[in-house]
Amino acid sequence: MSRKFLTPINLVQNELQNARIQNLSSAPSSPVTGQIYYNTSSNALYVYNGTAWGQAGGITSGTLSARPTASSVSAGTFYYATDNYLIYYSNGSTWQQVDNFGSGQTTANSVTASSSDGTSTNYARADHTHAGEGFGSVTAQTSFGQGSSNGTASTVAHSDHTHGTPSLGSTTPNAVNGTTGSAGSASTASASDHTHAFSPSSFTLDTFGAPVASVSLNSQKITNLATPTASTDAASKGYVDGVAQGLNVKGSVVAATTASITLVGGQVIDGVTITAGQRVLVKNQSTPSQNGIYVAQTTTWTRAADQQTPTQGDFTFVEQGTVNGSQGWILATGTTTWTQFSAAGEYTAGNGITITGSSIAFNPTSTGGLQTASGGASILLATNSGLGTSSSGLAVGAGTGITVSTGTVAVDGTVVVKKYATAFGDGSSTSYTITHNLGTQDVTVAVYNAASPYDEVMCDVQHTSTSAITLLFSTAPTSNQYRVVVHG
Repeated sequence: MSRKFLTPINLVQNELQNARIQNLSSAPSSPVTGQIYYNTSSNALYVYNGTAWGQAGGITSGTLSARPTASSVSAGTFYYATDNYLIYYSNGSTWQQVDNFGSGQTTANSVTASSSDGTSTNYARADHTHAGEGFGSVTAQTSFGQGSSNGTASTVAHSDHTHGTPSLGSTTPNAVNGTTGSAGSASTASASDHTHAFSPSSFTLDTFGAPVASVSLNSQKITNLATPTASTDAASKGYVDGVAQGLNVKGSVVAATTASITLVGGQVIDGVTITAGQRVLVKNQSTPSQNGIYVAQTTTWTRAADQQTPTQGDFTFVEQGTVNGSQGWILATGTTTWTQFSAAGEYTAGNGITITGSSIAFNPTSTGGLQTASGGASILLATNSGLGTSSSGLAVGAGTGITVSTGTVAVDGTVVVKKYATAFGDGSSTSYTITHNLGTQDVTVAVYNAASPYDEVMCDVQHTSTSAITLLFSTAPTSNQYRVVVHG
């Protein structure tokens, strides 16, 4: 698509470099005086003199059949035929050949011939050729050396023969779940990569031999220890903590009561279904002397063996329950009043809080915009967000073209480019004042067709003031024919 200039172009006596004249196979319609074009059929440059098209001169070229008639061109016009490589000139009525080519084929050279400048006064055609000598015949070899031999053996083995191997047994290897072995009696071989399953659940630690060296648990815990009775027995952390704090640590209980109950049979306590054999802390009886640690029975419950006689300082940990779960309770006053122990399971984690042992941590959601680190909690800022924090609080970074004031973030009009656009044209005026109100004469202007193909056109532009420009045309645009876009 070509760019349209709606006013003359003044190069102010500068060169027009690397230009190409319009190429057409025939003259353009409605020419004006001085218009030029290059005819691709006759390969000639033409100029319109106000009445007719005339060839601008020079040597044109093309096939001989495409050569124009001699009378249609000026006398002295040269034409080069590209198919027979001859030059012709017109005398005004006929074409005359400038010179002739030599006739006959060129002489074939022998391999041993000498070079020569020749004496002919005729031209040689540019595509002439010289024949070369032919090739001689070569006698084919018909015999070879040592002949092949098939050997002397009376029988042979196929080159792709194979030796079979005994078939493998198909019996699945036994799982290792016993302490004795067997030599077996099968006559079939086993695959070299067969495996035997091992069932750890079939073995308990007491079936293995006692260790003869230190055993590492790889930073793992030993859980569910019984209350120690001998000096060499392992002790749980709860037992050790209790001893350290002057507590009489008892075995943990499954649940603890929240109200007075009947000490008979299975029942639900604090959301936990109690069955025979489970330990329960009874602490809310209407008859306080019944309080204590019990073992549930299908009939009447019995006091636990480790608290047959309640004693002040007795401590137990409640494993489950909606209200009392993960809490420690102590017989703090006398032998009947149980109180929640402050160091054991006293806190409940709210939203965003996690409790691990004695550590309470803030745990924000990954998309909540908050984060924690060794220095404390802070606002999480995305990379290149333009935000920052300081001791004064959260701040917006004012980059180039942005202004920040109390409660306001705005565009800086002295830096950021703004735009104004409108349609114009009335069919009579050749000058249009466009009021853009951008507050500067430093504007760029583009004008384009308001209809397809919406191509840009060139007209004269005057930067009239800081609020307006003037557009000038040689021919008046039609109604709203163009749109103008002003940036500044």
